[in-house]
Amino acid sequence: MKIFNVVKQVALGVIVVGVISCGSSKKTSNGEKEVVSSSANEDKREARQEARQQLLTDLNLRGDQKLEVQAIVQESQEKMRNLRNSDGDRRSKMQQMQTLSSETDTELRAILDDRQFQVYQEFKQKQREEIRAQMQNRSGRRRG
Repeated sequence: MKIFNVVKQVALGVIVVGVISCGSSKKTSNGEKEVVSSSANEDKREARQEARQQLLTDLNLRGDQKLEVQAIVQESQEKMRNLRNSDGDRRSKMQQMQTLSSETDTELRAILDDRQFQVYQEFKQKQREEIRAQMQNRSGRRRG
């Protein structure tokens, strides 16, 4: 159960910074990962993009904040991507992603004012609820 909670928290952090890959991946004959896309994944990507755009609108960032937030998110995305594509056990990678997500939150907290950070926290909570529902739907399909 504890690993399930870690997975949910990490997935949320990944969504918030916009780094969840939109296709599934498979290993090619030379061991490299190849992204496989589908129309369902494209729909999910578009929905996530719309949610991120709405968050940015709701945050009402000042010019200097936009640049700082963009830099933080871009760095976090790159680190998450590297972790996702790295070798290693799943639990370790999830813990590293959770740590990275917390670090990103801390960096954003230093830039956002109280109202903006509250909007950001509410966005994260909504995303957490959506992830929870998606995970329940997936596990229900496997059982039934």
